[in-house]
Parts: sequence; C-alpha cells; structure tokens
Amino acid sequence: MGNFRFYTDCVGVGHELPLLEEMMDQGKPISYNTFMKYADRESVEATFEGYNWTGRKSNGLRLKDDYHVHYYKSRWGNLPCVYVVHSAIEHVFIPRS
Repeated sequence: MGNFRFYTDCVGVGHELPLLEEMMDQGKPISYNTFMKYADRESVEATFEGYNWTGRKSNGLRLKDDYHVHYYKSRWGNLPCVYVVHSAIEHVFIPRS
C-alpha cells in the first residue's frame, strides 16, 4: 500500500546520528494501521521477519499485536518518515526515491 521503504536503524545509523536524534525529538505516535499506510509491506516483512505475516493466528505473534512495539511519524532531515521502536531499536522508513 505505502511507498516508504526501510532505510536504516539506530544501530547502523553512523554519521547520520544527528538526523536520528532530531527525528526522535519530533516523533508523533501513530497506530499500526497508519504506519502500514505509509510503509511498503514487503519492506516491513523483510525488516521484521520473525513475525507471523500469514494472518492466521496459529502461526505466532503478529507485529500489530506486539504491545512492546511502537510506531511514529516524523521527519528524516527534509524527508517525511515513519519509524518503529522494536526492542529499543528505531527502524526508519523513508519514501522511495
């Protein structure tokens, strides 16, 4: 649905650390459904492989049901972005170029 692809996470951000800090300072909470309107599902599934993406409840935990995961909308420099905080790691998604 969305066109935002995975870009980086806080572990691999390197020289872009100031952009990460600014993004987190400006972050506004959003719902899982809003996050998925922005994010490319294929990119999300590849980033969070350990979750059940089949939709069948018997296949394990779904990302949207994990209450330890939080979703935000913000900016990455001059680009809009959405990000996920999962296990205290920010996973950043930006528009495809």
